Amino acid sequence: MAFKLVSCAGNVNEPTVVEIEGSAIINVGDVVDLAMDGSATTAYVRRATSSSTTKTIFGVAVSSITSNGPVRVIPITPDQLWEADCENNTDTYHLMKRHALSDHDTVNNTHYEDSSSTGVFLAIYQKGASTDKKLVGKFIQSD
Repeated sequence: MAFKLVSCAGNVNEPTVVEIEGSAIINVGDVVDLAMDGSATTAYVRRATSSSTTKTIFGVAVSSITSNGPVRVIPITPDQLWEADCENNTDTYHLMKRHALSDHDTVNNTHYEDSSSTGVFLAIYQKGASTDKKLVGKFIQSD
């Protein structure tokens, strides 16, 4: 499942969606980073990685591409809650802590706060059983 919008200011009926140029393979539910081409004139999105930061995280894809081309993305905003697949079983020790991504579709949830710029996901509550490996939280962005 990757990432799924749970709430946007209390509503998920019609989140804002933008179409932007995408790079390589992007699937529905993938977190994407905003990047610039080599000449710094054209913005595009690419799959997020474990190195993604609060400055590069842009949104979550709602369409897929298999090569360079336009992709539809929900831009991240502070009022959104996201359900996230996790690397490890979840427990209350993961809550109210910032976590890095394992890759474009998974949070690397641990018992420790990631206070670096790669701590992009703030876990707020656990969804389901610990073995379901799901947290609900917010993305953290910075300028």
